[in-house]
Amino acid sequence: MPSPVASTERQPKLWPIATVMATSVFATTFVQTQCLGQQPINALLMDQMKLNSDTAATFVTLSVLPWTFKAVAGLLVDRVALFGSHRRSYLLLSALLAIAMWLLMALESTNYNLLLACAICMNAALVLGSTAANGLLVEAGQRTGASGRLSSLRQFAYTLASVIAAPAGGYLAGRALGWTSAVAILPLASLFCASWFLLREAPLARRNSDFADVIWEKIRPLPRRADFLAGLAILLLVFYYFDRFLLGLQLLSTAFCLWILTKMVALHQRAGPRWQLYLPAALLCFIQAVPTFRSTCFYEYQTKTLEYTNVQMGWLSLAGYGVALLSSGVYAWGCRKISLRSSLYAAIGLTSLSALPYLCYPHYSPDSPWMAQALVIESVGTFLQYLAYVPLFDLAIRSTPKGGEALGFAVLISIWNIGLMLGGKVGPMLYEGAFHQHMNRLIWLNAGLTLAGALLVYLLPRALVDNPEGKPSPLNSAA
Repeated sequence: MPSPVASTERQPKLWPIATVMATSVFATTFVQTQCLGQQPINALLMDQMKLNSDTAATFVTLSVLPWTFKAVAGLLVDRVALFGSHRRSYLLLSALLAIAMWLLMALESTNYNLLLACAICMNAALVLGSTAANGLLVEAGQRTGASGRLSSLRQFAYTLASVIAAPAGGYLAGRALGWTSAVAILPLASLFCASWFLLREAPLARRNSDFADVIWEKIRPLPRRADFLAGLAILLLVFYYFDRFLLGLQLLSTAFCLWILTKMVALHQRAGPRWQLYLPAALLCFIQAVPTFRSTCFYEYQTKTLEYTNVQMGWLSLAGYGVALLSSGVYAWGCRKISLRSSLYAAIGLTSLSALPYLCYPHYSPDSPWMAQALVIESVGTFLQYLAYVPLFDLAIRSTPKGGEALGFAVLISIWNIGLMLGGKVGPMLYEGAFHQHMNRLIWLNAGLTLAGALLVYLLPRALVDNPEGKPSPLNSAA
């Protein structure tokens, strides 16, 4: 039963929170070394420093390493109040640290080791900001009943960052890194200003039942256990010996996320059978784990079989992502009219349907309107794919427990990324092996297997998905 104080608490306005969240998602996506900085940094490493592709790839892998530990950042953001704040202070700190690191990268662009150290620290700062923004998203979505609209806005900001970053990075490649730093600082400064002036975070009362507190109490004794530390050290040494140290860190992070998932299920077990509460995470992982053609094998297919150039593929990607921006508006309109379960059924169908236009991808021919046909296919396929993603993020918001908004959402997105890695690896293996480089076979397999996700949607807990946006879910109601 909620307390009288909680029941009379005035709900915050949605638009300032939505503005800060969208600005955070855009900034922490746009300025990443693997987004805006991808082409300028690759040009710096390989053209100016004269490094080989293997060394450049090592730089990229190490620089994005902090994103592997997003669940740890979620625990920090939810558990530790920074200057009395669990959201605003972390967003301000993230923006300032990222600005400082981009400035240092511009000043130390000729020193590989310092450049790498700054890139790692910059991505670590972005992880904090991204995690705090996602916590703000979940908090506002559950409190105001606007999870669908906020998911749409998050998807719009993320897609917009990708649309702008690709041509901007191509234009900045080959120029002094200081120009890239200047472009990166603009959205980071906007994030700082939006967080400073618009976000007014009330002090959060800590409760022993808060999800982050529960997780913290479980892991706090581990660093004092000699057997745990010895086992962890031996495991990392084994991975290091076989030159798989980064893989070892990723597996440890995955194990940590799966362990937290079991605690999330235990917290929500009153809402349904335990096996049923694993299904949101299983659905998020499954959609991405289906063997996909949208990976390196499709690049090979476009360049070698269809004979497209990199410039032509750049225009196709830009068209696809540009049209995909419209998908956010479609779901923002529809999420208040139909239940989340219906939206998820539609997401399964749209994900499957989004693969089928690629069966008609044209071969390069100077005597036919192949480019117009390819633009239509890429636009339709990407629009349907991104429209299908938004209700899945809505599901992630509704599935996240109170008291651990940043941590729970980070775990679910990490599980989504695990599926993405699996699908991106299995798809090319099938293309090269079992399918003997027949792309249409892989496309049909992707479309067909995706439909199996409808079974997971059918089994989802009623308390979680049977209401449209704006109606409270018993799963996240006050205890």
